[in-house]
Amino acid sequence: IPEVYRTHIRQGDAAIADQDAEAAIRAFTVAIAIDPADSDSRRKLALAENLDALKDFLAEGEFLEADQQLDNARAKYARARALDGNWQPISAALARVDGKIRTRTFNDAMSRGMNAMTEARFDAAREAFNQAQQILPASTAPADGLAQIEVAIRQQTISSHRGTAEAEAAKEEWANAIAEYEKILSLDESLVFARTGRAEAEHRLALEERLKRLLVQPTLMADDAEFDAAKKTLVEASRIKERGPRLKQQIDDLSLHISLARI
Repeated sequence: IPEVYRTHIRQGDAAIADQDAEAAIRAFTVAIAIDPADSDSRRKLALAENLDALKDFLAEGEFLEADQQLDNARAKYARARALDGNWQPISAALARVDGKIRTRTFNDAMSRGMNAMTEARFDAAREAFNQAQQILPASTAPADGLAQIEVAIRQQTISSHRGTAEAEAAKEEWANAIAEYEKILSLDESLVFARTGRAEAEHRLALEERLKRLLVQPTLMADDAEFDAAKKTLVEASRIKERGPRLKQQIDDLSLHISLARI
């Protein structure tokens, strides 16, 4: 009797593996007749009795999955699992389709993040990349996206300060221009345009201060050394090609004062 019992258990397991419902039902019916207390055989008999329906759900789910109807496929697999939660093909199919749904959701989040970053909606982009990171923690793509956001924000900030600096320089507000270039260099000290712009603004500020000093106190030029310094300052100012209205007026005024001082 024990040998017959074990033989039918083996036959039943093989039949379930081969998805042969009738053979499995026959084998486990005999096993239960031999040992009515065998709960494992009763569970497997119930599986065998549902096997044809499970196979139908599995086939329908696989067709939908191949057609990329992942949510519908999962619904079919879930119905099969409700009939029997222990059938390995259904468990494997559910794990597989859940992985595909996670990947799809991950890709959607990444796409939202990239689109938002392109449109400079950085908060929305950051939220999307963080969602993607939660979906697939092992992926490095969300971290790369978050890093790109920081780079984009920095570039935007630099561009804004550069525009302000150039506007201040155009208005001959050299101290303000220097301040803006300093802000840029605090973000990236290697930027050549900011270093050049700051140096030019510092030069123009120093020149303007010398011009103002001479124009406010023209009697300083009664001293020969001051007179010579004023002429050099005038030459230096005159060599500047891009002159704003303030500098033009300062050059004219200093020329007049130098002429008077010479007399």
